[in-house]
Amino acid sequence: MKPTIHFSHANGFPAGCYHALFAALRPDFDIGFLDRIGHNPHYPITDGWPHLVAETIHTIEQTYQQPVIGVGHSLGGYLTLMAALQRPDLFSKVVIVDSPLMPPWRGRSLWLAKKLGWIDKLTPGRYTLNRRDYWPSVDEAQRFFASKSVFAKFHPQVLR
Repeated sequence: MKPTIHFSHANGFPAGCYHALFAALRPDFDIGFLDRIGHNPHYPITDGWPHLVAETIHTIEQTYQQPVIGVGHSLGGYLTLMAALQRPDLFSKVVIVDSPLMPPWRGRSLWLAKKLGWIDKLTPGRYTLNRRDYWPSVDEAQRFFASKSVFAKFHPQVLR
């Protein structure tokens, strides 16, 4: 029996974006995931993401019979780590990749920046405020993103 990975995706990158990664891991692991984190109204998005942590725990409880290797990218890594801290019995290992972990003083600083309305001046979120979010077709969206340096090295199937 292969070990099981429960994968939690990054914000804005649903699990389908990781298809190439999953294909590379499937010979050695069973792979499970929640396709889109944060879309269930029972688990609303709030400061600190406690409901998304609860959603992660619930998904793992309902999906697997034994502890999983929790793997998470960015937001998914944070959620996986917080879920493992609350429910270590659900995990055999935890792997987090490029996650927003910070010391408490920095977290309090970000909280204050949100309250004062400065958060968009301090974080990359400011770049999302005016970005385009509609294309007439999937092909046009793929061409647009493929032309951006941050996506230039994405495998075409992953970008699609």
